[in-house]
Amino acid sequence: QSEGLSNTSKTRLTHQRLANNNNRQQQQLHSSATTTPSITNSNSTIMVQFSAVAASNAELIFFLFNQQQRRANAADISTKVKSNPPALARFSKLCNSPEFEQTMRAAVLKQNSKQEKDVLARLCRR
Repeated sequence: QSEGLSNTSKTRLTHQRLANNNNRQQQQLHSSATTTPSITNSNSTIMVQFSAVAASNAELIFFLFNQQQRRANAADISTKVKSNPPALARFSKLCNSPEFEQTMRAAVLKQNSKQEKDVLARLCRR
């Protein structure tokens, strides 16, 4: 299908196919209920630019992925906080109590102790 095209045209066609694949993947991710980070529209523009410099820079790719993971985690936490305000109030009260800080320090110093089990039980309570 790409026979008879110049190298520039072939490169543009390849970039266009990559962009289309990326858009399809984004639509699939958004249609599912997962919060797995994916390359956003603004970042996908960077990734499919003509020179492909950004797409071949591993440090940039990892940076963008890390940034998206952080945004996804922040959104998840925000959703959990907004969906159950009484639980957040109980958690804040627990963490701000003076005896909890003492128990936490003791748990850190003595692993597998009663204090550690108590702290974990109080924090992981549903």
